Amino acid sequence: MSIDIDDLEALARAASKGPWHVREQGPEDFFVEAPGSPDMPYRLDVCGDDYVGHGDDKQRRHNWEFIAAADPDAVHALIARLRESKRRERDLHRKLHNGRDKYDAMVEQCQELDVRASQLAAKLREAEQREEALAERVADLEHERDGQSLEIEKLRGKLDGWRSRYRSETEERARRDARMKAEALEAEAENGDYGKFARDRLLDGAAYYRGQAQEAPCSSTSPSASPSASC
Repeated sequence: MSIDIDDLEALARAASKGPWHVREQGPEDFFVEAPGSPDMPYRLDVCGDDYVGHGDDKQRRHNWEFIAAADPDAVHALIARLRESKRRERDLHRKLHNGRDKYDAMVEQCQELDVRASQLAAKLREAEQREEALAERVADLEHERDGQSLEIEKLRGKLDGWRSRYRSETEERARRDARMKAEALEAEAENGDYGKFARDRLLDGAAYYRGQAQEAPCSSTSPSASPSASC
């Protein structure tokens, strides 16, 4: 049933003010009464003819129109609408409660995320500090490496100098030994009692060592006729 709330409200405003009550005149004589107007010494009947000729007949008509409009179907419809409204209100309260629970859960989750973010930020700062320390250590090691490279170059230069000096000294010693061997063989050939063949062999050996004395380094190969000799 469709109810025009505005029309019903207008009829209610036009009807007599409450409270209304039922007055029993006899076993089968009932009236609905409302408070009378200030100029009436008695109550006003809302529906009935007990006070015919008294009061305001126009007001009685407003009351009858309101009673007719507020019939059982209209009341049932209003009750159904009220119950539906209350049901929706309960649903809204339940949704609001669920929403509040979800909101509280989200707030708690956000707080946990904030704590986690703070922890991650602290770890990030620690990692950045470690990275800076490692960068400084790498720079120190590179500086140390450069210093060691310079030192290695110096040592390599010294080693090359020692090798060159050792080579020169070795060559000089080999030439000196070869000269001494050549001189010894020449002296042996001149002073010894040898035949021509043996003397020639000694001189050939001396010539060989003379040649070795002019070269560097000397060779360990000796002539077959000469005594065993080496640098």
